[in-house]
Amino acid sequence: MEVVKMAERHCLGVMDIINYYIENTGYTFIERPIPYRLYEPLMATLGKELSLVAQEEGLVRGVIMFKKYSPMSFFEGVCEMGIYVHKDYRKKGIGSDMLKAAIPMLKENGKRMICSTVSSLNDGSIAFHKANGFRDMGAYENIGFYKETPFSVIHFQYDI
Repeated sequence: MEVVKMAERHCLGVMDIINYYIENTGYTFIERPIPYRLYEPLMATLGKELSLVAQEEGLVRGVIMFKKYSPMSFFEGVCEMGIYVHKDYRKKGIGSDMLKAAIPMLKENGKRMICSTVSSLNDGSIAFHKANGFRDMGAYENIGFYKETPFSVIHFQYDI
């Protein structure tokens, strides 16, 4: 498994992984799958230049993306993270490997802090954040519903 900078060739693999979570969980906070044709606008919004993929034999097994937390200058150096691992490759350390590879890249780009929001229904992501040194900063309790199940949004923070 290698972690590399995300490129155009990763488009389908990245979209397939994200769309799996959209279609099968409430973890993404997105209701409908994203068409492949929207890859470029999505990456422009998310900040493709600060995104990495974990690949094995050319196939995408995970993606970690960072976007500017806010356009306001008060939050310069703060980024928001999105991380997704292929359903068949979870709990193999891929997420941690991608995060470790991202830290030097983020430092080089003037980032000082990572923020992340996680659904309370996503036990795996909660465990990942805690195991990788993110601090639990609190939650908006029962703010949303996924298939009639209420969930909270947990806020995590990591100082680079």
